[in-house]
Amino acid sequence: MKAARFYAKGDVRVENIDKPMVLQPDEVLVRNRFCGICGTDLHEFADGPHFISAAPNDFSGASIPAILGHEFSGEIEAVGEHVKHLRPGDRVAIQPHMGPADGYFGVRGLHFLGTRGAATGLTWNWGGFADYAVMKAYATVKMPDGLSYEQGAMVEPAAVAVT
Repeated sequence: MKAARFYAKGDVRVENIDKPMVLQPDEVLVRNRFCGICGTDLHEFADGPHFISAAPNDFSGASIPAILGHEFSGEIEAVGEHVKHLRPGDRVAIQPHMGPADGYFGVRGLHFLGTRGAATGLTWNWGGFADYAVMKAYATVKMPDGLSYEQGAMVEPAAVAVT
C-alpha cells in the first residue's frame, strides 16, 4: 500500500509499505477514503518535528517515520475479535486521540484525557495519508448514510471548532 511518511523537516516520502494484517482485539482496519490536510500536518512538514518523535510513544510505540493525516474518513475492512459496534463495510469518521481504555478516564469513555495516549497521524503507527489505517475501535464513529467521505473527514475539525 502507499503511505506518505514524515522523516524530518521538509522530508515526507510517499512509499510502498506493507498493508497492516494483524489487529488487536479492540482495533479495526480502515480503508481510508478521504483525508484533509491540517495546519498541524503542514507545521510538522515545514518546521517539525513538533509532535512526532524519534523516541517511541509510550502508548503506541510509534516513532519516525510517521504516517501523517488525522482528519479522515473511510470504510471498515476488518474488525478485531472484541469489536461489536462496527463491521466490515461500515463507513466511519476518525477521532484521532486515543489512550488506554482502562484507568480512571478510559473506563469512563474519556480515554483521550489520560496522561498516556497517541494521536493518529502523529504519534500513532497509522494515519490518513495512507491506503489503510489501524485504529482503536472506540476512535471510529459510524457515519450516517447521507454524509459523504469528504464531509466525514471534517468531523474532527468541526468537533475542535465546537469545543
